Amino acid sequence: MANTLIAKVQRNLKGFTDPDTASQFECMVKKGSYECLEYRRKFPGPDTDYARLDMDTLADGDTWICTRWKKDVYAKVVEQEETPRQSDLPESFDDGVEEASLVALLDRFRAFRYTPRGARYPFPLQGISVKQSPPHKNNCCTFVEALVVRAWLDNVPGFRWDAHGHAQLMILGSDLFSPVKELIERGIAVALDPDAPPAPWSVVQGWSANNSGHSFIIVAHHDESDRILTLESNSAYGLDGVGFRKLGGLREFQPGQAPSRWWENPRTPTWKDIRRWYPKRRLCALKINNVTWPWAS
Repeated sequence: MANTLIAKVQRNLKGFTDPDTASQFECMVKKGSYECLEYRRKFPGPDTDYARLDMDTLADGDTWICTRWKKDVYAKVVEQEETPRQSDLPESFDDGVEEASLVALLDRFRAFRYTPRGARYPFPLQGISVKQSPPHKNNCCTFVEALVVRAWLDNVPGFRWDAHGHAQLMILGSDLFSPVKELIERGIAVALDPDAPPAPWSVVQGWSANNSGHSFIIVAHHDESDRILTLESNSAYGLDGVGFRKLGGLREFQPGQAPSRWWENPRTPTWKDIRRWYPKRRLCALKINNVTWPWAS
């Protein structure tokens, strides 16, 4: 597969309209990893390097940063293998967790309703301070963090969580796709081609045409029908809290059960629907082993 350039920004940097710090200031680029659209070494002279970053928060979609001045390096530009499709992933992950570990946690979310503010968690997450329920209210970001991080904390020896990871999953910086990037960098997930059909237990960070963001999980994709089973906290698509898009909340199903034969239900959304609803998106496949739950009912 072809490689792409990734700029690993090591400190907050100013973004400019041109590869020149004297040009117009555009934004602050937070510490993190960004796709590098263009890299100019020793430009305009031997003392400086510049990189043009993909920045969806800006109207023109990119900004320039100075990555080096003399011996001071502010960002490292490296090659990264192009994001794979589902067929490129291994059958199992040596550093993954069992699907049953996530399913066992779902019952803790049954009573939760959706709220845009004042979200709570059903259990503590070691390494960060979060407010506990009641009230039983959460949102899309807190649900994904609570479910995934708790499964890794409980099942992967040596795994640690911290305030930086929490901020990335809450999208508190300027990077619109920080949840997906953080899960990949922490070794929890593998990057996926955002246009190809998703792998089981794929975390999606999507942005609609009107720039409304949503974090959610695609648990399964049915190849023949193109239908997908989501797991998310939402106040739309027939949900008020955690559940399955257009099929109902967790509280409407027996504990530990997925919707029966969801791929045959005409209400179930398709992967084509997801791509239409979220034209800007990034995906990563959680390192989950022994996936059977979505198909068992």
